[in-house]
Amino acid sequence: VYVVDRGSTDLAVIDAATATVIGTVPFYSFYTPFSLAVDVTRNLVYVGVAASGGYPYILVVDGATNLWDSTLLFGNPSFFDQAQGVAVDGTVGNGRIFTANYSSGTVSRLAF
Repeated sequence: VYVVDRGSTDLAVIDAATATVIGTVPFYSFYTPFSLAVDVTRNLVYVGVAASGGYPYILVVDGATNLWDSTLLFGNPSFFDQAQGVAVDGTVGNGRIFTANYSSGTVSRLAF
C-alpha cells in the first residue's frame, strides 16, 4: 500500500498484511505530494506533486524497489499548479497518465 504524506513530503510504503510502515520514499522538500496512482501492469507508482517555482510534476517510483525512478514535467510552468488527482490507464499498449490540475482547472493526459 502506498500513501502520500504531505507533512513529510514522503511516500509511505505499508505492508497491508501487518498494517505497518515498511519503508518510505523521500522526495525533495520542495515537492509537495498530493495524489498517487499505481500502474500494476508496469509496477510503477505515479505521485502528483506541486513544486516550488510553479512547475507541476509527476514523480515516478519503481514499485519493485520502492525507489524514486524519474520525474515527468507537464503543463504550463508560468503559474503555480498542483497535480491534485492522478489516474493511470495501465492497459497494455494504451498507457496514459491523467492529472487533475488544481490552479488551472484542467486535466492533462500524458502518454508513455
